Parts: sequence; C-alpha cells; structure tokens
Amino acid sequence: MIYILLALALLGGLTMLLGRQNNDGENLNQEQAELLTTGMTAYVGTAKNVVDQMLMSGATVNDLSFTKPNHPSFDNEIHRFQVYHPDGGGFSTDTKDSSSLFAGTGGTPPNGWYMGRFNNVDWTPSSEQDVFFTALGITQAVCENINKKITGSSSIPAVADATKFFVDDDEGGSGNADFADTDCTDCEGYPSLCVSTDSGARFIYYNIIEAR
Repeated sequence: MIYILLALALLGGLTMLLGRQNNDGENLNQEQAELLTTGMTAYVGTAKNVVDQMLMSGATVNDLSFTKPNHPSFDNEIHRFQVYHPDGGGFSTDTKDSSSLFAGTGGTPPNGWYMGRFNNVDWTPSSEQDVFFTALGITQAVCENINKKITGSSSIPAVADATKFFVDDDEGGSGNADFADTDCTDCEGYPSLCVSTDSGARFIYYNIIEAR
C-alpha cells in the first residue's frame, strides 16, 4: 500500500505543479515532459506490482477484476480478486489533477487511465489474454518523451482504431480486437510504448503489465 500512495503522491504532485505552470495554455517544455514521464512510469510500476502481488497471493490472471470503485457492481464482486478494492489489490485510481498530463477530456472513451484484460498481443508467450494498463489521451510532448526513452526516437507510431487494442470495450469503447504485429510494426516486442490514433488526434501510452 505504501508504494501505491508514494506513486500517486509523485504523479499527483507533479501534475498539480505543472498544471499551475502551464495554465496559460502553452505547450509543455522538455523539463515538464520529463517530470510527467517520471510520475507516469512510477504509477505504471505500482500497477504492475499490485497485479504481481495478487498473483503471488493465489489469484490467477483470469480471476482478476478491474472494475473501478465508481461502477455499480464494485461492491458485489469477490473482493480479494478486485485490483481496486482495499481487500484485494488496493490499487487507487488516479484522482489527482492531471490537466498537464492529459490533453483535455478527449472523446469516447474519455481521456484517463484504464486497466483490463480483454485481448491478446501477438508477441506475448501464448494466445491467452494479456493485462494492459493504458494512459489514453496524453499530450504529444509527453508521448514523444516516453518513446525517446524507450526506443531512442521521439517518433510516434500511428495505429488505426487504436482504442480497441488498449482500452476495454466495457469502458465505452467500440469493441476489442487482438493486437497483431501488422497493426503496428514499430510496436512489436515493446511491452510499453506511446502511439497515436491513425488521425493523430489522441496519444496513447500502453503498458502490457502481465504478458501471457
């Protein structure tokens, strides 16, 4: 639990600070993008740690529930299998000021963090569904900075119908599909990367936090 609180505090503190610095609508500078990337990386690491701990405690990937606390069925599920429940994984949704991280509210589904098990990635070990943790609708500056750290290049691959690969349809998407290397040749082999929709309108930081 202490790791969750520390990650949330880091991400929240950075986004609140940068929100004040950036409230005039100017683009993020490199220093701000670096700070936000650091906070996001810590938050993703905490999510993976929560899932790993639940699996080591006896849950299977198929047992896990990613229902969020604001969902009507949240209190009706088996708590020890719920990633967001205090009696399960205890992971906290990001409720801090993210005005500098996300580019407005976005479309459907809205910008924000999403975790779920809803498809398979071609280059993971089996055909079983993997677990994604995704930041949907981040700013281009942060997206470029993420990829620079991962690949050495700030270029952003475009993925047609990207949300169907990275956000569970239950969150308001338009269906899900397995993620093939032909959907993004530049993504193959990368458990984390930032991509754009084919129109370039939204930027998506995906993380495969449990590959099967």
